[in-house]
Amino acid sequence: LDETKWVVAYIRSDGPTEYVIYDKPKQSITKLFVSKPKLLKYKFAEMEDVRIPAHDGLELVAYLTRSQTAEPTPLILLVHGGPWARDSWGFNARAQWFANRGYAT
Repeated sequence: LDETKWVVAYIRSDGPTEYVIYDKPKQSITKLFVSKPKLLKYKFAEMEDVRIPAHDGLELVAYLTRSQTAEPTPLILLVHGGPWARDSWGFNARAQWFANRGYAT
């Protein structure tokens, strides 16, 4: 392993993950594949991380996907599985489904 070529994943919150090979000596990128190419034709909402101050002074980290509108929208709170599980930033099909129908999650 000479580490001259890397496989790089571009993880996005508003679309599928794209994989490329980075050739370090040539400083070039070669596209490999997209995880879900059928999704490329759609426009999705971006996920943003938000920090919510808790009563004990600590911050709660949350991920927010908003409907693509300037108007206020209802919010659906998706609660994760407790202290042993957590959500992560990235494409979330369920959040996109709700955002497409006018909800923030």
